Amino acid sequence: MPTSKTDALAAKLVDHELTGGADAIGAVYEKTFAQLSPIIGAHGVRGIFARALEIVQPEQPLLRSFVVGTEPLRAAATLAPCLSRASVADARVAGIALYTAFFGLIVTFIGFELTVRLLHAAWPQVDMKET
Repeated sequence: MPTSKTDALAAKLVDHELTGGADAIGAVYEKTFAQLSPIIGAHGVRGIFARALEIVQPEQPLLRSFVVGTEPLRAAATLAPCLSRASVADARVAGIALYTAFFGLIVTFIGFELTVRLLHAAWPQVDMKET
């Protein structure tokens, strides 16, 4: 599941979105959703995201009150309120943990190279070659 590669990928994308503040960490899901839903379906993306949350919630206190929304496109809508109560550093740690698990599960289904290729389409300005 999560590897150093998926952790590095999650860190790069969370750090990129953090330029908009801790509230912007939900944008990682939204951009990922746009790239993956044509391949694995809207409910598939939401389901993988929900499973990733289940995996990390016990170790991430900031995420314990986060509930994945039922509408696939808006599944991360309540992530911002959970993270906005914390410092940017703590929100970063929780975001990286969540997206490392999320990307790790996606990699299990479609492989690392395809995952990176699809995510790069959403973040063309982020260098993913060293990931």
